[in-house]
Amino acid sequence: MKFITISLTFLVLSTRLIHASTRLTETLDHDVRSKIPDEFIRSWEDLMVPNNKYCAQESEFDEKHIPNIFEKMDMSKKKLPCFAKCQYQRLEFMNSENKFDIQKMAQKISGLTEDIAAHCTHKFSEEEDLCNKVLSIIKCNVNLIAKKDM
Repeated sequence: MKFITISLTFLVLSTRLIHASTRLTETLDHDVRSKIPDEFIRSWEDLMVPNNKYCAQESEFDEKHIPNIFEKMDMSKKKLPCFAKCQYQRLEFMNSENKFDIQKMAQKISGLTEDIAAHCTHKFSEEEDLCNKVLSIIKCNVNLIAKKDM
């Protein structure tokens, strides 16, 4: 009986630890940059420019890394998720309740369709960390844009 109790306790604790450490994330496809037209990259960078300084300060993201976000698809920097969240808020891609405006995203983000935006926002709807949610949505969008027939 003692063995069963210990086993059940271990099982419950293990499940909780696994669940607590599980985070919904998206990784970029390894060849994604080569599949994105340069005009999309320039457009995405231009879209961010008015908010770069503000969002870098708010998120403590080093501004010297901004050019590499889309040009080199370097989305590995530690402070990038909250920089991305700030950009989405300032661009009004999210409302005050953090609901995503799929139509506005598709209108302003080159190559993005409402279907892709809807898919990616739904895919990460359960992610509780808003910074990570936004960055995962961005990566998902980029991956699907790269797979679209151009």
